[in-house]
Amino acid sequence: MKVDLRLDEDESVHDKAMLDVRFLVEEQEAEVAVMATTATIHGPLGPFFVPSRPDAMSEKLARAVFVGEYSHPKLPHDGIRTILDIGANVGAFSVWARWMWPGATIEAYEPNTEAAMFCEANMTSGILHRLAVTTNPEPVLHIAPDLGWASTTFDDMGRVEHVKVPAIHPRDLPPCDLLKVDVEGGEVEIFENYPHLGGCKVVFFEFHGGPPLGKKEDRERLSGLCEAAGMKRLRLDDLWQGIGIFARDT
Repeated sequence: MKVDLRLDEDESVHDKAMLDVRFLVEEQEAEVAVMATTATIHGPLGPFFVPSRPDAMSEKLARAVFVGEYSHPKLPHDGIRTILDIGANVGAFSVWARWMWPGATIEAYEPNTEAAMFCEANMTSGILHRLAVTTNPEPVLHIAPDLGWASTTFDDMGRVEHVKVPAIHPRDLPPCDLLKVDVEGGEVEIFENYPHLGGCKVVFFEFHGGPPLGKKEDRERLSGLCEAAGMKRLRLDDLWQGIGIFARDT
């Protein structure tokens, strides 16, 4: 009986090891398959990789960043040493930020596996965390592949994939000089729980004016939090959906 039990244990260990290997192989094969459908566009630092799928908006979104979506003449050029890119997608903002502030350390957060593959390929330096930033300890990521792999833990966008992902609470994020948050509706949650907002020199955020992504008061709530932290408005779009840029006097 002891021999039989030991055989059962060995078989169990062997089966688990084989499952781990199979999962790793399948994950690597999936990454190879995704990266095989790659197009290259010109970024500020050279070639930039985007999905070549005809239904993806990643190329359009990346080009918007590269032609100045986040640019402003009053952005500081000195004193930006640490940057957090929350909701990095395929890495366009991180690459643009590397071009703007070449000496800064950049940490990007992107829980969407497919988008993170491209982000990692595009980030010539910096750190990529494949994590959602949310107060929910067990978030489900809602992914819209036809919208440039936009994803959110905020609400179900419809016509999407649903995947459980690992997460980090906003309070556990490190301090930074520049904070960018574009997480499709979860921006207020992050700003309200990020303890280092008062130390930021520049903040970029996207807002949505209503469901399923955000609430109509999000624009004012986000701008109010930035102003309460001692920053001044550089840009705040007067739209249902748009971008806010706030900075501290230097």
